[in-house]
Amino acid sequence: MAFQPQLGAGGEVDSFAVESDGKLLIGGSFTVINGTSRNRIARLNADGSLDSGFDPGTGINSGVSSIALQSDGKIVIGGYFTVVDGAARWRVARLLGDAH
Repeated sequence: MAFQPQLGAGGEVDSFAVESDGKLLIGGSFTVINGTSRNRIARLNADGSLDSGFDPGTGINSGVSSIALQSDGKIVIGGYFTVVDGAARWRVARLLGDAH
């Protein structure tokens, strides 16, 4: 399977993490991925298409510079942000595997 991210990111990608199923979490300063609104965090399928099952809600209000995967499927992010999906989160947050 070839990795073809179509239109790509509409801004910088500063961090990524590869999940066990080959999907790719990306973080950065982008607000669009492959033509779809995604505020600074997104998940791509192994072929580079946007994983629509990963819903970051309203997203993150500033750049994501690091991503780590926990063994329980949760995602830890760090960066310059102060809000994650409408909730105050000062530069570090933990997300569920589906981003809620």
